[in-house]
Amino acid sequence: MVEDSVPLHSGVITDILLAALKPLETPLDILIRPYKRLKMEIVSQRFPRWISYGAPTWTDPQIMAQGEYIPVPIVDFRYTLTRMADGSPQPLVADIKRVRVIVILGYTYARTFYDWIEQQEIQLVYAPNHSSALAMLMQRRGDFYLAEDLRTHWLLRQNQLNLTQFHLIDFSSVIPPSQLFYIVDKNLPEPIKTRLQSRLTEMRDQGELEALIAPYR
Repeated sequence: MVEDSVPLHSGVITDILLAALKPLETPLDILIRPYKRLKMEIVSQRFPRWISYGAPTWTDPQIMAQGEYIPVPIVDFRYTLTRMADGSPQPLVADIKRVRVIVILGYTYARTFYDWIEQQEIQLVYAPNHSSALAMLMQRRGDFYLAEDLRTHWLLRQNQLNLTQFHLIDFSSVIPPSQLFYIVDKNLPEPIKTRLQSRLTEMRDQGELEALIAPYR
């Protein structure tokens, strides 16, 4: 399995996959990569029989040329803009103008995001991964950090940071809420694809998915 900057054997995407494939007949090698490198390695077919994840709103077409979705959504998510709390009121998205927004190098965001940065005269600041992006925000190298809500909460907890130190601003008015799916190598054996789809469906219907996701909210 390949993931984008999530610590080894940790994170909601890994937790759900391990639960869905348990008991494992073949061990998973969990590889951590910045997004740009992850994309390059998938496109170059360096790792056969890979499992990753994405959303139809932003998954790169080059990755999808090598893979296919498992058609069971694993988690709903929305984007948030995070900034350091400084005593001033939390701004509205419509009022955020001429600021620096930290994003991940190599990501393709929704078209509506690029329209927004043009209209609001936003300067993009690029980070290699989400851990670096959060560090850059705390170092004041950007005014806001853009990420999915689950990822932001998870990063703050992993770094033992208090939510009161930050403002998390719902960004759904610019990038609509979406769903994450597993994406698998088209050459992954069909029995594994079938098993993964059936187990995810069962986990969703029995509330197991939500139970795994709840600690990350």
